[in-house]
Amino acid sequence: MEELDVKKRLVPIVERLSKINEEQERLEEALAAAKRERDRILNDDIVCLLAEYGLSSCELIDGSNVGTEVVYETSQKDKDAALLASWLNANGYADAMKDILTLGKGEYDEDLESFLSENGYSFTRDSSIHSQTLKKILKDHIVAGKEPPPREAVELKVFTRGFVKPPKKGKEF
Repeated sequence: MEELDVKKRLVPIVERLSKINEEQERLEEALAAAKRERDRILNDDIVCLLAEYGLSSCELIDGSNVGTEVVYETSQKDKDAALLASWLNANGYADAMKDILTLGKGEYDEDLESFLSENGYSFTRDSSIHSQTLKKILKDHIVAGKEPPPREAVELKVFTRGFVKPPKKGKEF
């Protein structure tokens, strides 16, 4: 009898959870649609309208600043990390990379890597770079007029995006 009582009491709870899940899904879809519309406005509408008038920025009546900026995005997903490390080394950015030495016991001291190599021990050494550091390096590299790394090493997207900065507080009309 107690099991039947528990089941009866669970029904409204499960129904309420189901409604919450449906509402969450609806809200997530609405949020995704709003983000797509925001991106369209920033990446297309603002950029095109300012370009049409030969402007890179302007101040609105309310004090908001509207303009465009060049954006650099990078992705290392499914790319050749060794090729990227080689490109970074060849172009003078070796200091930006992190070298990771993975050992079975997790012990390390200054001479360990050379000792391991000299004595024939196997180990793994990986080099990586933080995504924000890579983005900054590639931006500076390209702005300086230099060739970007190979596409097999890193995905690089350069595009113009609009921005809107709200008016400064206390601004009088």
